[in-house]
Amino acid sequence: MAFKNDRSGNSGTEVPVLTGAAKARAKKSAARRLIGGSRRDARDWLMLADGDSVVRRVGQWFAERNIHEGSRDVLMISAGSSPALYNLALGYIWSCSCATVMTPSVVGTEPFDYAIVPEHDNPPRKPNVFVTLGSPNSVIKEELKEEGARLLAEYPPVSETIWSILIGGDDNNYSITSEWIKKNIGHIMRIAEQEEADLYITTSRRTSPDAVGTLKSLAAHSSAVRCLIIASEDPSNPIPGMIGFSNEVFVLRIL
Repeated sequence: MAFKNDRSGNSGTEVPVLTGAAKARAKKSAARRLIGGSRRDARDWLMLADGDSVVRRVGQWFAERNIHEGSRDVLMISAGSSPALYNLALGYIWSCSCATVMTPSVVGTEPFDYAIVPEHDNPPRKPNVFVTLGSPNSVIKEELKEEGARLLAEYPPVSETIWSILIGGDDNNYSITSEWIKKNIGHIMRIAEQEEADLYITTSRRTSPDAVGTLKSLAAHSSAVRCLIIASEDPSNPIPGMIGFSNEVFVLRIL
């Protein structure tokens, strides 16, 4: 069983998207109740975090499959920090195995039976942690080709050599600055111009406004840039298409 935020299009059970004071209370309480907590602690936290509907959906899912409490045949999986808290709480209630993809910011990986964490997050070397080269994603070759053809139709290339740049954003550990953009993206743009390669560039929704402004300025003065999609301004997702048609893909973030 998989948990997701309700802004996602993937299959699974949706969890509430908390904001403001409700989000702050849920995070503070999670650290106290879900790390080494009990079933009662988990129920109290779910009540605080508007989790009643999630409990009902999971209970229905179990009932339809004749799954009983404590079944080790069930693995609850979540990706990201917010769904991880509901995953862990329901794991206490149903006594099932829990797995997190990525490192949840509030509770970490320790309370989970399994954690799937990319190497760039410097995960601890523990028996319950599986280290991957990158962040696990669902990749279907046919879809990459279809999305690539669609994107190229909208932004036609000039060169047979196509490079894509995927720029990360800010979080609790990393920050993409305007100066970093000038130094690193500017350098790739100059090389692309020398190599007569076309550049397709996109950002993260968390890329700061200052970094985005600098990127726009650089792109406007580069003959190599064919496409610049700012994630915070455009709801489309060009990444599958860029992966599908590129000769080289640069994935850039601060480490």
